[in-house]
Amino acid sequence: MALSLAQEVQQGTNEDANYALSALTAIHEIGSYLTSISDWSLLAAGIGHEIRRVINCDLFTLFLYCEEENRLEPRYSIRHGQEWPDAMSLQADEGICGAAAQLRRSVRVDDVTRDMRFIDCDRSNGIRSELAIPLIHSNHLVGVLNLESEYLAGFSKDDEWFMNAVAPLIANAVVNARLVFQLQKRERSMQDDLQAARAAQQGLLPRFAEHRQLMARWSSDPARELGGDFIESLPHPSDGVVHALGDVSGKGTAAALYGAMAQGMLRSEFLKRPTCPADVMHELNRELFRCLPANRFVALSLLCFDAQTNRLRYVNAGMPWPIIVREGKTIQLTKSSVPLGLLPDSQYTSINVDLEANDILILMSDGISETIDTNAVIRELLRRRHKPTLDSYYDAFTNANINNDPDFDDRTLIIWQVGDKRAELQANKTHLSQPVVPRPIAPSNRILPKLVKA
Repeated sequence: MALSLAQEVQQGTNEDANYALSALTAIHEIGSYLTSISDWSLLAAGIGHEIRRVINCDLFTLFLYCEEENRLEPRYSIRHGQEWPDAMSLQADEGICGAAAQLRRSVRVDDVTRDMRFIDCDRSNGIRSELAIPLIHSNHLVGVLNLESEYLAGFSKDDEWFMNAVAPLIANAVVNARLVFQLQKRERSMQDDLQAARAAQQGLLPRFAEHRQLMARWSSDPARELGGDFIESLPHPSDGVVHALGDVSGKGTAAALYGAMAQGMLRSEFLKRPTCPADVMHELNRELFRCLPANRFVALSLLCFDAQTNRLRYVNAGMPWPIIVREGKTIQLTKSSVPLGLLPDSQYTSINVDLEANDILILMSDGISETIDTNAVIRELLRRRHKPTLDSYYDAFTNANINNDPDFDDRTLIIWQVGDKRAELQANKTHLSQPVVPRPIAPSNRILPKLVKA
């Protein structure tokens, strides 16, 4: 196109050269302007404004082709500087616009009253000439630009040439804007779905019931809208507490779905054999090996606390080692097994640990253990406070400075504090030793029935 314009400049008259240069400048300006617009709601008006700035027309309409209905739908129409709401849709082969769409070339009519293809209606009142330019992109019909004038022969050959030259730029801008609009619409829909899924996942997180012998707090911070970490609170077979913390490999939606599946399987298996946590892990491993794809696995810690004996029974399958803080010293429970779902015949062993009054137990996912120095956090807390409480440990870990890693993992935390059983027994003993004062019986006017001897 630029080459043909250059040839006109060399071979034509000064008037032709001036027209060619002005046309080339206008095409460049229109192309630059339209390609800078990604908002579909602004593009149609921008096309109409730029075309009417170069070519005089009384009515301009941008039709877009709807392939499903095989129709030309008006997207934007303006007459005498005002938006024109009366533009009607057309069949893809109807009218002069339909002819341009079918022929895939421009159609210029100097006198519409002599063309049988012209659709005479109220909206065309006063129209005498018409120029229809098809918009083609990658050999596909995108739409039609329709220019109408109230004068006979209102459009020249130069106008037709110019519109044919600028039509590919407009078609490309229309296609790009529609793609951006569709992507934005799909992204909004996905965001709505993710927010709903996040709310559902948050609803699956447990509410730790208050226990007379054990206080517990937890936190969960997924790396994305959805996370692969999960927490479960299970019923203890007697008087105790059972908590589980799991971490599915990977992040995002897939990890969250597998996490929900593993959480449901864990609850099902535990209810079958609540006194055997090792057997629970063994059966759960077999089920997950059958259901998970080869590149997925689940790390899981299962903690069972017996309030009668202050004994902890735990099974660890690939999670970071639990930490016990006792009288200012840390103890790591280093016994661990293979994560669930990797090998079908993995063996899991239950470990017993006797807990003492005021012990703090900290269980975390690798999103925390790999991004902060847990021992440093504990040392700093012990330095600042003589006997840190459950809440102070919780605040210290949740407020710790995480390494600036844009690809950080889900961060999940469970903290226990064991109560003083002796103090509780003394309180119960004091309560039982208090004399019971009989409650006086209020007099009653009710007449009791007489006993009749058989």
